[in-house]
Amino acid sequence: MRLSANQNAKMMKEITDYKQRIESNDRENEQLKGKINKLVSENTGLGEEVKAAQESLRLSSATQAKLTRELNELRSRVTDNNTES
Repeated sequence: MRLSANQNAKMMKEITDYKQRIESNDRENEQLKGKINKLVSENTGLGEEVKAAQESLRLSSATQAKLTRELNELRSRVTDNNTES
């Protein structure tokens, strides 16, 4: 089957258009990959921050419990001392 010069030119133009679209999509995909990698990195950093904050809260909670026990112990001693007096 033979194609006319006009049909051949149209097909070549269409192929060129598709190649340009593919190249454009490839560039866009690379940009999106870069953005995704950046977001993954940020999420990893945020995850580490959350873990650190949770550990601080755990320590803070433990410290608060210890201080509450000490305060109750001191109150009890003051009450005992007042009773003895």
